[in-house]
Amino acid sequence: TTDNMTVSFSSSDESVATVDANGAVKAVGAGNATITVTSSNGFTKEIVLEACGRTLMRTHEPSFPYADRILTEWRKAGVRTLEDIRRLDDGARQGKQEKKPASGMRGGKQTNRFHNLNERDDDLDAYSVQVMRQRLGQE
Repeated sequence: TTDNMTVSFSSSDESVATVDANGAVKAVGAGNATITVTSSNGFTKEIVLEACGRTLMRTHEPSFPYADRILTEWRKAGVRTLEDIRRLDDGARQGKQEKKPASGMRGGKQTNRFHNLNERDDDLDAYSVQVMRQRLGQE
């Protein structure tokens, strides 16, 4: 139960897999079992599956508590359809774009954490020629 939303889990074959009240799945035998998630908050099967898919994309493993947090946020936002989710995603993307400077630049300087060294404007070709001349005794 999360913020007036109850999610329950069940296994189609508990001799193969069990699932606890938090959604932790445990394999107990050979075979196939379907884990079913039931939402009491009015979400359709497609919306619950979307939350599960996003959970797998983010965590790279099944996590019903993570999916439950996604569903909780969608409920707070008034989501009822997949189109509502798309609109919510578009708004979030647009908000992020407005907050960050174009292409990671601020005042002509790179601002990301991977670009923390000062760039040099040395001419490597001219330097190579200079070193070769020194070695040949021409300078």
